[in-house]
Amino acid sequence: MVVDDFVPRPEVQARYEQFVQENHGVIHELLLCEVMWNAGGREMVSTMTQVSDILPIVQRLDAKVHRILELLESVVQDRRAYDWAMSNAMAEEHAIAHPDNEVEELPF
Repeated sequence: MVVDDFVPRPEVQARYEQFVQENHGVIHELLLCEVMWNAGGREMVSTMTQVSDILPIVQRLDAKVHRILELLESVVQDRRAYDWAMSNAMAEEHAIAHPDNEVEELPF
C-alpha cells in the first residue's frame, strides 16, 4: 500500500479531527499517538466483533469442501475399477471367442 493511497476509517478520522479541535491545532505527537492508537483499537475491536462468526462458517465450508473432494475421489476410483473390470471382461470374452489366438493385443 502506498502511503498516498491511505484512507483512514471514518471513526478514526473523526477522532483525529476532534483531537485537533480540542488542542486548537497544536499537535502534541505523543498525545496524538496515544489518542489515535486508542481510536484505532476501538475500531479494530468493533470490526472483529462484526466478523467474529465468520471463522466457524469458514471451517464448516472447509469441511464440506473436503467431503466433496473425498466423494469425487471415490467416484474416480470407482470409474477406474469399472474400466479395469470391463477390460478384463473384454479380454476373457476375446479369449473365449478366439481360443486359437494366444497373443492378444490390448489397447494399453
